Amino acid sequence: MGSGSPAAQTRVLPGEWMDCRFPKITQDGCDGSETQGFIANLWDGAAAGFKYFSCHGIKQVTVTTRGLGSGVIELLTAWDGKPVGEIP
Repeated sequence: MGSGSPAAQTRVLPGEWMDCRFPKITQDGCDGSETQGFIANLWDGAAAGFKYFSCHGIKQVTVTTRGLGSGVIELLTAWDGKPVGEIP
């Protein structure tokens, strides 16, 4: 199959479709570094989740933001749940 074939022209590499339209969990450092991760590309209506967090007994959540933006971040314990908190 040459590079001019239709299959080669439409091939999508893993993760290639995940552009700036989608929130993504990432980090500034390389994998395995002690650099804190962050969620990039948050926009109105976007959702980002963590499957294995245990939130029992949590009394406070701290969020550090960078870049430009305004609005609120809602905290939910389930994708279809009601917000249990809000960060302005």
